[in-house]
Amino acid sequence: MKLSVSKGCTPESWEYFIMSYITHGLRKHSLYNRWASMVQRCTNKKCIDYPLYGGRGINVYTAWVKNFKLFYNYVMALPDAMEQGYSIDRIDNDGDYEQGNIRWVTNHYQTINQRISKRNISGYVGVDKHGQKYKSRIKVHGDRIYLGLYDTKEEAVEARNKFIIASKLFEYPIQKIR
Repeated sequence: MKLSVSKGCTPESWEYFIMSYITHGLRKHSLYNRWASMVQRCTNKKCIDYPLYGGRGINVYTAWVKNFKLFYNYVMALPDAMEQGYSIDRIDNDGDYEQGNIRWVTNHYQTINQRISKRNISGYVGVDKHGQKYKSRIKVHGDRIYLGLYDTKEEAVEARNKFIIASKLFEYPIQKIR
């Protein structure tokens, strides 16, 4: 077996990847690449995505790091496993990749579950400073819906909350105005 390694995102040791290949025969399964990427971004400081995962303190359940088969067995038993259009998501976006904190969801639900961007100065999801006003927006099933410009960020949040309720988008959290 020949193992090619890129310089940018290599683990300290490839031993666990090689052992996983040898012991389970699932190296070509699409879930294997998802697992390998998850381990890389949480454990390898040279990985370009490390600051967004491992650098934020997000870890992978220790048993899964060295044993793909354990990870595979767990995630394949979850609802919607490997369904078309579904991928693995952490329920608590600031939590670890561990039992009880991962699920299979569509891109729509992953978008809802994202943390607020560092560039967001309003402190609210879907509310951005736009000149002297605040823009309110929401993304629903890939479509960005513009809800208007408001004098205050609180008014923009209220408009977004009202849209969520009126449209019965119950999967979106109603934001508390601070």
